[in-house]
Amino acid sequence: EPEPGPPAGQGGDMDSKRDSRASASCGRTAGVEELSLYEVMVGRGEFKGLVPMVLTYLELIETDSATMSSLSGYLDFIVARASGRLHTPARWMRDFVCSHPDYRQDSVVSERIAA
Repeated sequence: EPEPGPPAGQGGDMDSKRDSRASASCGRTAGVEELSLYEVMVGRGEFKGLVPMVLTYLELIETDSATMSSLSGYLDFIVARASGRLHTPARWMRDFVCSHPDYRQDSVVSERIAA
């Protein structure tokens, strides 16, 4: 059996080879393109998207209408979040605090703002 090398990240030959291979291939992988989260969910170009794939699968296994209706609500929610139409709770809170007339852009959330 080969002897184990140095722990990862401590400059061993295996680490430097792995790092150089990763950096050499970065940005030059054929057929790979960057997609937004929304595009991953609903698709773009030839990529069908995860939500349409799920819907196709649910139709393929002949999902009953009650289950399909329930799942459609969840999928709509996921797409709305991915598109930015539906804010996360954190985004809603930031917007609320930043737009409050008592907020002074000093990172202090007074009791009046929090109430």
